[in-house]
Amino acid sequence: MPIPRAKSPVARRTLADEVYSHIYDAIIEGRLQPGEELNDKEIGAQFGVSRTPVREALKKLSLYRLVEMVPSKYTRVALRDERRLIEASNTLYCLYLVALREGIPAADSATKARLTELLEQLRVGGVAGNYRVVGEKSYEYVWQLVEASGNDALQATLNRLVPQATMALAPRDNLTPAAEIWRGFEQVHACVLEGDVAGAVGAMYELTAPAREQFLALAHAGGTATPAA
Repeated sequence: MPIPRAKSPVARRTLADEVYSHIYDAIIEGRLQPGEELNDKEIGAQFGVSRTPVREALKKLSLYRLVEMVPSKYTRVALRDERRLIEASNTLYCLYLVALREGIPAADSATKARLTELLEQLRVGGVAGNYRVVGEKSYEYVWQLVEASGNDALQATLNRLVPQATMALAPRDNLTPAAEIWRGFEQVHACVLEGDVAGAVGAMYELTAPAREQFLALAHAGGTATPAA
């Protein structure tokens, strides 16, 4: 199943946030290739901002391992390390289960109402076969439960893993059909509304099984860093 880019829990967006989002999307969508150099002066001119927010954005991207920065040498889009990306994806799926275990008991009526809204948006995306919408809404669904749990460490870890997991999943949208993802979340949601933690965990585990199994096989086969073409 696809995983979208991380959502910031902070509503206010800075110039650095805007630059970060644009570069993030360009990397994930392949408009910026692995190994391609990033010049902060050129990026600043493109977006009409100073170098400071650009450097902040690049530093954040480097923390998420999407950009490599070597002082006085280069700043570039990180090379693809398939094994690391796949490990991030598998770990992320495990954390989804933690989110269900901790978030469902803490979910109030407002949270459940929001989850119901997200499920409908998932249905629309699933019927249309729109992986981007399905990916975004499925992550937002899980994120609602993460926030309900109040587990700060879980929030921070998910946000760190999502960019790498997205890189691993971007070329593999066909792992699970979009409509099947929606139906899987429909089963999860029914359990959430009933407060059935075990049922929700089981449904999520089954939903993510195809991706997990393929990624485990790839991880065992080993991965290599891929330079720009």
